[in-house]
Amino acid sequence: MDPATVLFDEVVENGYQGGIAQLRRFVCQFKPSIVPEVVVRFETQPGQQMQIDFTSIRRGKKSLKAFVATL
Repeated sequence: MDPATVLFDEVVENGYQGGIAQLRRFVCQFKPSIVPEVVVRFETQPGQQMQIDFTSIRRGKKSLKAFVATL
């Protein structure tokens, strides 16, 4: 259940006669906005650092593991 649904159930018990869509529109104004985290890029000399990525791809019973390292 989302928070508006829980709140809707509670306010209906206390006599609220509006709809859930109306309640959601009202509640959304109090939701804090999410500020994306700033990514700081930096460059290094060749051979100074290595970037590494790892993932697991699963289709069916077997999975494929991928490891990539870039110097």
